[in-house]
Amino acid sequence: MEFTDLLLILLIIFLIVISGIMSGSETAITAISKPRIISKAKQGNRRAIFVKNLIDSKENVISSLLLSNNLVNILASSLATVFLYDLFGVSGILYATILMTTLIVIFAEVLPKIYSINRPNRTALFIAPVIYYLNK
Repeated sequence: MEFTDLLLILLIIFLIVISGIMSGSETAITAISKPRIISKAKQGNRRAIFVKNLIDSKENVISSLLLSNNLVNILASSLATVFLYDLFGVSGILYATILMTTLIVIFAEVLPKIYSINRPNRTALFIAPVIYYLNK
């Protein structure tokens, strides 16, 4: 395995992680306890202030997250297709489709959303500054 192959695999993994963070953030923003966040924001919690601002513009935030998530997923799938095409030829396209569908559904959609729906406040407070600036 060449260095570029390893770099490509690491980039695909990184993109799947980023996708998972965005999917979890989307769920957290929609499931968060607004009164609890407002209370923390009034106490001066900086992260809670970011979350409150995100809640106030929820439609824009969700749109930004969905767009960004789709871009990341398409990029990861494209890179996987290139990698597997080089390894297996035309059948690598099928392998990439099956592999990336499985990885994205499990690790970038289902697991992050399960975590975030069970811990929306913790997730939102953790990721809010990043999502706030992404939304800008």
